[in-house]
Amino acid sequence: MLASLTPKSIMIFSPVLLLSPFAQADHPAIIGYAYHSGTQQLAYTEEHTFPDFLSHHVVYKETDGSIFASKTIDYSDSYIAPDIIQTNQRNGELIKTEFVDDAIKVSYRTSFGADTQQSDIAFSADLVIDAGFDHYIRLNWDALIAEKETVIQYLIPSHQRKIDLRIKTVECKKDLKKTHICFNIAADSWLYRMLSSSLTLSYGKQSQKLMIFSGRSNISDKNGDYQDVTIRYQFHTPIKNQEISYVAN
Repeated sequence: MLASLTPKSIMIFSPVLLLSPFAQADHPAIIGYAYHSGTQQLAYTEEHTFPDFLSHHVVYKETDGSIFASKTIDYSDSYIAPDIIQTNQRNGELIKTEFVDDAIKVSYRTSFGADTQQSDIAFSADLVIDAGFDHYIRLNWDALIAEKETVIQYLIPSHQRKIDLRIKTVECKKDLKKTHICFNIAADSWLYRMLSSSLTLSYGKQSQKLMIFSGRSNISDKNGDYQDVTIRYQFHTPIKNQEISYVAN
């Protein structure tokens, strides 16, 4: 299976996973503008809303404003390993994870008409899923900055398996050095590194909010390929209440 993978077919993880819940809002709390890598050409936008501290909804829109994908993230069981449902109307791709009886039930469908593959993944305390990545970074902020490298387990629903991801701080671009902390994320395995691209996350030093994502998108085109993008996030709703308390796995 690994031998058949190509760089465009591998998604390490979703940029949407990097945004934490805020107080309830009736309009988008965060909008992400995804540009084709190295250009100012808009590829799509993401609109994030947070009905409550345990729910996170995302809609993805084409440049003409039409919705082509959606994601629901449920933190009821864990902020680090939430349940997710993501559907992509461009090609019918479906991603679903659900915590059931001390295991993670993973469902994945490549396209309309394709069979849905299902498997159970053993749950572990250090397993991170989708949007749980941001909670992991924020919860371990000081340690991640102090350590040279940190390795975590991350679930790849499309391959229905866990892989090790390596996180390390890197020097931000010149215009961001004073205001941002930048992390490089890559597969720990040399084979996965050969078959996938790393990505860079730029967080505000003081706010600890993700401001810029640079890497492979989690949303595929109609052919099932994932694009390299730079996503810039704009926060439209201030935090009205105290930050959420993290729920231990």
